[in-house]
Amino acid sequence: SALLSAPGEIYEKALSTQPGIKSAELKLQSARKGLSIAYGGYSPSLSLRGSWGTGYSGASKEITGITPTDPSPIGYTGTSLETVYAPGYSYSYQTKAFGDQIRENENKSFGIYLSVPIFNNWQVQTGIKSAKVQRNMAELNLQNTQNTLNKTIQQAYADALAAVNR
Repeated sequence: SALLSAPGEIYEKALSTQPGIKSAELKLQSARKGLSIAYGGYSPSLSLRGSWGTGYSGASKEITGITPTDPSPIGYTGTSLETVYAPGYSYSYQTKAFGDQIRENENKSFGIYLSVPIFNNWQVQTGIKSAKVQRNMAELNLQNTQNTLNKTIQQAYADALAAVNR
């Protein structure tokens, strides 16, 4: 039995090397951070938003020329019944250039938003309770993983000791 290390020494060494233990410890750290984040729901938040956009359309036209046409009758005077004419014009169009449309169609917006969690339908409290449950489950999982490791080491030590004594 002088060749065998004490189970406590083996267990302490295994705590720092076993991936299952490390995984459970990291999950516990994550659950604790999740609880801190849930408490952050009580804090107001300030956000800054902005946007810029533009567009092009082949249907966007500009007038390139105006040509007078014959006047067209639009009605009669009330007393002498003379015909009233409106001047007529013919227009020629072309599609606006891409660069011009990109400049002219700019849309810009900017905003600062403050959100104060006054009435949030108990969402923050529910989130905190859920995060506490997750933290407690992670603590229990770590403890269970450590207990399982200790049990495995104790069993292996007992089996080795029995084999040496035989």
